[in-house]
Amino acid sequence: MSNRTQSPTLASQEPMQVARYLLTSHFSTPNNRNGLWFWRGNFYEWYGEKWQKRDREWVESAIWVALENTTFNQQTQNGARQTRYAPNIPKVQGVMRALQAIQTLPHDKSPVWLTAPQTKSTRSLVSFMDTVLDAKTGNKYKRDETFFDPHVMPCNFEPGAKCPTWHKCLREWSGGDAEWSNLLQRMFGYCLLPHRDYAKWFLMYGKIRGGKGTIMTILKALLGEGYMGTCLEDIAGQFGLWGIEQARVMAINEVSEISNREGEAACRVLKSIVGKDPISINRKFEQPLRNVVVDAVPIMQSNEIPRLPNKGLGLSGKMVLLPFTVSFAGRENYRLSEQLLEELPGIAYWAWQGARAVEEEEDPKKKFPMPDRSLALIDDYHAVNNPVDEFLETKFKPMTGGFVTSEVLYSQWIEWSRHLKVPPLSQREFVHRLVESSTWDLRRARIGGGGKRGLRGLAFKE
Repeated sequence: MSNRTQSPTLASQEPMQVARYLLTSHFSTPNNRNGLWFWRGNFYEWYGEKWQKRDREWVESAIWVALENTTFNQQTQNGARQTRYAPNIPKVQGVMRALQAIQTLPHDKSPVWLTAPQTKSTRSLVSFMDTVLDAKTGNKYKRDETFFDPHVMPCNFEPGAKCPTWHKCLREWSGGDAEWSNLLQRMFGYCLLPHRDYAKWFLMYGKIRGGKGTIMTILKALLGEGYMGTCLEDIAGQFGLWGIEQARVMAINEVSEISNREGEAACRVLKSIVGKDPISINRKFEQPLRNVVVDAVPIMQSNEIPRLPNKGLGLSGKMVLLPFTVSFAGRENYRLSEQLLEELPGIAYWAWQGARAVEEEEDPKKKFPMPDRSLALIDDYHAVNNPVDEFLETKFKPMTGGFVTSEVLYSQWIEWSRHLKVPPLSQREFVHRLVESSTWDLRRARIGGGGKRGLRGLAFKE
């Protein structure tokens, strides 16, 4: 907000007129452009060469200070008389609502050009402090207040910047696996991009003290307020999504077991986010945001395979798993995050290269290539979270005319699941889950129309 020692007389005390006065006198940029916008429930001010999020309390305080000594021309029987504006709560709140009405951005997504667009599309644009780059074409564009992007990397674009400590960590965390490092680079790159068209979420799973926390610390440093940390329990809660409307990453920390009800609720939210379905976001003491398509990519961290409902492979089918098989417990470097933050320009350029790799890859199946050990762990994830599919794949094969009795299916299940940590199921519950939760086309039937109950659509493997 601009600093002013004197305030001219207001033309009117009507809220819309006062709001327009503030936009020119206190919220204009050095180039005399609009320096305040309202988007997705928050105000944004052009300050420090970027769009800074300002909450309602901040804007309200700014209005109080700006109008403290202002006057307006009040019409009386004896003509115009200069009268002190005397801000109060109703006046300030009225002006703030007027600012919101005038300056609401008519765009659902960011980034966006506020004047004549320099590009046909903004879906692959990444903002550094000194420039905007297109991850699809590699083109560079000028970044100023005419480009609205709340997510700006905290450094300039420096292709020659080095990050030797970061590359050393990649070798140690990955055990020297280049495919692992490549996947992490593409994950970082995807997080920088403003779109979520590839409908993926990431699971960082493996040993404690393996580097997961340090990686997320660096990602948070790159994204700033575009990084939202949470947990599964909060996601399932009433206000657990508050703030995600501004985020590019939803970091879910140290996933643990949660109740079935909470798990179902959290997974419904995750599926909606990954699938780009509109959701409602409840906010304390404010109106909820309706029909928001979230731009955040979920990233889970877990030392154990998280137990999440996985009906029809709804989550696992879109999961990218990054394994952590090396532990540094007992040999931690407690200054590592501090050392890596000093290399942030080099890490930012490395992440940008990951964004380029993701956008340049034409084959959707090759955008996030996982190492072989990831694929093996995904099988374990299926066994834990959708055990009926894993059971069917192990024991049976699809067959249109095939039939197996419920009794035989259940006895096979009891034997197969004996060493797995799966909740006990009755025969009726088990058969119901086979029909409703598996990805196989199974139907209830009876032998001869009135004999033993069972399922059609499968047969024992030979």
